[in-house]
Amino acid sequence: MWSRIRAALLLVPVALVTLIAGSVPTANAAVIVPVTSCTKFTSGTVMVPAPFLQTIYGPISHGTRVSGPHVNQIAEAGLFSSVANSFNPTGISTSSYSESFKLETNFGSSDGVVGLFCGYRKLETSYGPVVFGIQYSMSNPTGRFGNVNLLANRFFPDGGGWLPLA
Repeated sequence: MWSRIRAALLLVPVALVTLIAGSVPTANAAVIVPVTSCTKFTSGTVMVPAPFLQTIYGPISHGTRVSGPHVNQIAEAGLFSSVANSFNPTGISTSSYSESFKLETNFGSSDGVVGLFCGYRKLETSYGPVVFGIQYSMSNPTGRFGNVNLLANRFFPDGGGWLPLA
């Protein structure tokens, strides 16, 4: 019995060394850098924030597109693929919008997270003025799609979760 206890105790220093050595960063360890600024990306009448987020469909961003004849133009929210150079509307559209509006600042969200929000074009909706874009994490290189309601002064995520930067 004592020999088993002695054998087990001999493994403790090995386990501690392995644990400590395993937690020491190496010279080649990746440095995690959160997003601290963003830029406006345009393609035709599409306006979305960059950096894009990585999805199973490739790099995607969340913003707006203006379409229709010049007199009756409609601004609509949606997702933009830089690989396919295509915009997929998500259902919100309005003829009342501000083309030159820019929002690049930290916002608290409906779930309590504070992060850098980037979005362009303010759309007037039945819920008040809204800007669609991306909220970037302040602690790791991820982001999530959603919108800022300017009346509530809060970011509302779309429910898709956090995605890595593309």
